[in-house]
This record gives sequence, C-alpha cells and structure tokens, in this order.
Amino acid sequence: IPHEFRHTVVAADDLVVVVSPSHPWAHRKKIVTARELAATPLILREVGSGAREVLDKALEVQGFSSTAMVSLGSNTAIKAMVASGAGPGILARIITKAEVESGKLVEVTVRGISLGRSIRAIWNRGSSLPAPARRLLELIGDI
Repeated sequence: IPHEFRHTVVAADDLVVVVSPSHPWAHRKKIVTARELAATPLILREVGSGAREVLDKALEVQGFSSTAMVSLGSNTAIKAMVASGAGPGILARIITKAEVESGKLVEVTVRGISLGRSIRAIWNRGSSLPAPARRLLELIGDI
C-alpha cells in the first residue's frame, strides 16, 4: 500500500471452493489437492479482483496457476453458476455462508494451499475519516 495511504485490517476471511450438491467433489472422501484444483476449470472472479489475486498467488506458491472456465464480476453470478452444476467456484466464505448452510452449495476442503486474506480499511493519510468510518475503527480498536 503506498505511503500516502493509512490502512488497518478490519476483518479476516478465507476463500473457499464451493460446488453444487450434485458435483462429484460434493461427497467424495478424498480431499482436493492444489494440483487438482489448478487443473480444474473454475468459475472465478475477474482478473484484478481481490479473490482472484489471493487464489492466483496461493497456487503460484505451489507452482501452479488457475484455470478459468469463466471469469465473472459478480459474486451472485458465480454462486448461481456453481449452484446450477456448471463447475466449482472460488468465493469468500462469508459470501457463501447462507448457501452452504441451506445446502444449495457444498464447501470443499482443499489441501496444499492457503486461501486466507485480510480485509482492510484504506484511507488517504492527509484526510480525515467520515464519522461512521472513524467510529467503526474505534470499535475494533485500530485508531
């Protein structure tokens, strides 16, 4: 993050692999490996998005790269495609929580890569924060 900005971590979240209940990965006993994930066409966020960046960096560390079946700019569109059975998708756990709890999507365990990420508040060092943003950061104890 450039020096002219201040920032603080406000939350942490993991990306998860999700599939439809009818997908072969939904009920298999064997854990999906990083190699297998990289070799599988995935439903992904667009290049340049935070989620795509986390996935690509995590796979790169293992010597792999992601294979996109399709890249979309909407989490809702990705969830709909995955739920339809089109293929596995990668999204933030917080975004898929309701669908996983309802059984519309199944979260798949992947071994060999870390898909954790930090969610940050970023603001211009020279400007004051709006009152609601300042209050939020005060509540989490970071300013």
